[in-house]
Amino acid sequence: MDTIRNFFLALVLGCCCSALTVAQVGVGSVELEKLKAGKFSPEDLSRLKATKTIFVHRPGDDPAVLEEAFKHVWTITPMELVSYSDFLKMDIPADVSIFSMGGVNTNTTFMRGNSEGINYDNTHIYLKLWMPMEGSKNKKHHYARIELHPTYVDYAKVVGEESDNAMGYLYRKGDLKNWQPGLLKNYLKQINDLLEAETEKWFFGEVLDKKEIRKLKNETLYIIDYAMVKFSPTSGDESKRHTEKKMMKSYPYKYEFITASELSDKILSTTEPFYYLTYVKSSTDKHVCIQEALTGKVVYAKYRPMSYNMKDADFKKIAAAIAGDS
Repeated sequence: MDTIRNFFLALVLGCCCSALTVAQVGVGSVELEKLKAGKFSPEDLSRLKATKTIFVHRPGDDPAVLEEAFKHVWTITPMELVSYSDFLKMDIPADVSIFSMGGVNTNTTFMRGNSEGINYDNTHIYLKLWMPMEGSKNKKHHYARIELHPTYVDYAKVVGEESDNAMGYLYRKGDLKNWQPGLLKNYLKQINDLLEAETEKWFFGEVLDKKEIRKLKNETLYIIDYAMVKFSPTSGDESKRHTEKKMMKSYPYKYEFITASELSDKILSTTEPFYYLTYVKSSTDKHVCIQEALTGKVVYAKYRPMSYNMKDADFKKIAAAIAGDS
């Protein structure tokens, strides 16, 4: 299938670009985060709304749990869950839209005068919403993108020995930290609501709902526990963890660390609002987001380029926002 073979799009850039990415979700007609989101044409939106959406799930997923998670938040089209193995066998009809993994490998070169430049790769892995373009096997309409948080091992595999079947590796073996039903539910709700409103959402910018975030003066912030992983950008080692005392020294409010699966279950079962923090490391980019679980509303979002780990400074900024100092 051409979609699988063309999983990674290689770009050669002559200089370094940086972007301010928001809330781990982008909605627009352009797939690449370094470019503007792109406006939708009325025709493309109408086409999307007339489709059935296929969500390509992983072998370890429980389709019944995903279906229950998505059915009240994804309302813009009917949705069908399809396994990755069945997706590979499909001849994709023109009247479907698809949530499937995608990725981009950007090759960046810094030039120093007439000398040889410094060259490095960035690999971003994400879940995207797309549909085939009329009359073309390879071209597609792009509608939305959700950043995923792979491990360093995953990055090494998809740009190395597994690169010929990157999607197959990620679907079957990838350790994608934020691929959890509850988290996916609220990602899809953001996309659904923006598409319903026919609104684009670029990765650039920041989110701060001052009224909502100040509620955390008296409520517990649930923090996804892999935010404590201490990643080494030089060796790729992810075996060490930050110390809680140092990480949280500037955050004076109530908090609780929670595993991704426990957070997912809590989101799916809650009947009361609560706030949770997720962190995504997308290649060299760091995304920090606080959402209200019952509605999926983003109340705080920050991004930093060339920053891999959560830091005390991140929680200091969040505390300042809660206090009303920012």
